[in-house]
Amino acid sequence: MTTLINALADYFAEASGLVIDTNFYIGADVTESEAGSVVLREIAGSSETESHMITRSFQMACKGNSYMAGLALAETMYALINHKPGYSAGDVNQPIFYVRPLSRPTALDRDVVGNYIFVVNFIIKMA
Repeated sequence: MTTLINALADYFAEASGLVIDTNFYIGADVTESEAGSVVLREIAGSSETESHMITRSFQMACKGNSYMAGLALAETMYALINHKPGYSAGDVNQPIFYVRPLSRPTALDRDVVGNYIFVVNFIIKMA
């Protein structure tokens, strides 16, 4: 069975033209990835209500060798989740009610070689 983060990675990689384990990474260290890559990871903020509604929090870190390249990659990834209707992620068997970015792409920092890092944080609500 595919995990949720793997199903999301498959969706984002296919929709963006990135390749998993080449320039799209799951849970990797952002500082170790190269310019033009995306790292998807789960972050703090996941929860479950008494009615079993699950909220999962994720972050995509996007790197560019210039400010504009990093921002463009982050905007591409943001567009894939902004106003995304509910769907079923692969064979996860958990219907996703909605995906919502928590903010527009935000410049986070630069790595040791000068690449710009932008992040997009988002939540997924599911049963």
